[in-house]
Amino acid sequence: MQGNDNMIALDEAKHHGRTGFLSRYGRLALSCCGLLLLLLLDTAASATAADGAPPRQYLPLINRDFDAAWQWLAPITPTLTPAPDHIVLALDNAGQIHLLWDVSPFSQPRFVYHSFAGINTGGAWSQPAPVAASLGESSLLYTPVPGPDGALHLLWHNLVEPNHQQQLLCAAFRSGAWSMPEVAYQAGGSVTGMVRADNAGRLAATVVDSGSGLSSNIFQVARLDDGTWATPLPITRSHWFPTVVWPDSAGGVHLYEDAASTPPQLYYSHWRNGAFAVHDQPVAARVFGRDTTLDALGNLHISWSDLTAIPGRNIQAIYHQCLANGDQPLTAEIPSGEQAVNDYVSASDTAGRFALAWREESGVLRLGVWRGCVRQAARTVPLPAGSAWQLRALALSATPDAACLLLAQTSYPPKYALVCGSAQDAP
Repeated sequence: MQGNDNMIALDEAKHHGRTGFLSRYGRLALSCCGLLLLLLLDTAASATAADGAPPRQYLPLINRDFDAAWQWLAPITPTLTPAPDHIVLALDNAGQIHLLWDVSPFSQPRFVYHSFAGINTGGAWSQPAPVAASLGESSLLYTPVPGPDGALHLLWHNLVEPNHQQQLLCAAFRSGAWSMPEVAYQAGGSVTGMVRADNAGRLAATVVDSGSGLSSNIFQVARLDDGTWATPLPITRSHWFPTVVWPDSAGGVHLYEDAASTPPQLYYSHWRNGAFAVHDQPVAARVFGRDTTLDALGNLHISWSDLTAIPGRNIQAIYHQCLANGDQPLTAEIPSGEQAVNDYVSASDTAGRFALAWREESGVLRLGVWRGCVRQAARTVPLPAGSAWQLRALALSATPDAACLLLAQTSYPPKYALVCGSAQDAP
């Protein structure tokens, strides 16, 4: 679930907020029968190359290159009130960690809440407060994304009755406060979206609107200089099957669409400035039921948990596969090696890095970092005192060079801890 910049995907399936743009939509629109889960959806069988090449083999990655260049800070223990449902983390360029969460559909009032603190200042957490006291019921979609000026931009879902009006609201966090929310998109049915800021700070949201029936329509809507949001621009779909959609920070949108064929086939398209630069390129990869993240360099990172065989037993492992700029994917690797894995989270940053954190059966917590499709390092994360810690979220930052992991204990009420690490020369 995960912090982040150019890595939020629109997915037509919901998977704890990690799969993509429409993942969170699955939670918002259960009545849509799992249609557009725009974070991770794929076919039940592995896709093969268009030329009939055999499927790639997945082999455990045994070697580990643990990096001692980072320093790990003392754990932070935030208090999250009211009780959270979905939680995300974000790091800004001032070295502050932000926690955002929503509450259960059975809780009132239903706002998106926010609290923040410096990761290495020892200062107190800000009092939890709503991002906006908006009418109706609000729920979190994805992690806020940074702009070039250091602001954090958040797009969230809002439902207003009695006409069941669904809308996407957007606000920015600057100088310790949130701006007034703006309506980026309105719909009469189920809608989800993801926002991006380009290098000049202009905002655009990629929207998935499932209010038209059995299929979903994809739009891009840009924020104008006067603070209003332009008329949505439609993005034509070639295949009306589960799709993963990721916006980038250059105003483009990346689509990964399944087609009803035998064997199953995945097609990649890149839309920008109202036209397709790449359209329906066959790709020998699978995204259905898997988590996806588009990094800042345009590479799609696919991660999932599955069984693998090691000497003497079969274990649950983490798989990672990288699809470089829409080209054919690299062979899947198993960064967890020969250690069984209990859970994992992912994140990316503005420098083109991607990160996976996982908890091994022994309780050890690991953090792997890739730049593009190349793994840079694997780090051992110190755990706070206590036991039964579970991973909830991850944030990765390029400026400063840092990462934070949110952990939770299975107690009632739950206890939370943040473990942050940074390069030794980071502020």
